[in-house]
Amino acid sequence: MGPGRMELLHRHLTRFIAIDVVLLILLLTTMGNSGSASIFVFYMLLGLVLIPLGIVSVISMLRRSPSGINLGIASLGFTGAAFLLLGVLGGISYLTGGSTEILLPVVLILLGTSTLKKIPTMKNPSYDLWYRGENSSQHSRNEFEQEVLATCPSCHSVLAVFPNQLSINDICPNCNEGLVYSEEE
Repeated sequence: MGPGRMELLHRHLTRFIAIDVVLLILLLTTMGNSGSASIFVFYMLLGLVLIPLGIVSVISMLRRSPSGINLGIASLGFTGAAFLLLGVLGGISYLTGGSTEILLPVVLILLGTSTLKKIPTMKNPSYDLWYRGENSSQHSRNEFEQEVLATCPSCHSVLAVFPNQLSINDICPNCNEGLVYSEEE
């Protein structure tokens, strides 16, 4: 995958974290008005920890500082877990009759799941090498035995693949087109 594709992936991940922070701010400002004092304290703690963490991680990732990946992973993990927890709590409240809203808990669970699914992408060795500015040719051929990020030649979806295991029969799970056009000798 060329540096252009990694740059696009990097911008996508950075935007995703920024959008998560904005959604968390909106969610906490609208939910903080209802409930008991202990729920209000919980929302305040979420806001005081996750919002600054998200902002710092976005800035660090934009600057490509050495700690940016770790801050991004932490931000995605904690924010995703918070969305899942708030979604589950909202679902329990709906099931027990304490609330009539079911759409918001479902959306929060989906958002939390989507947020947590970004973590393996950030932990990928190819992304890590690109982020640190290292050239992949500096590393041994054992890297071909590891999972790497690649894009589908048809729909440009980001996929995790094992380069030495790709064959002409492999298809993209998104568009069902071939990932390899011809076998190399």
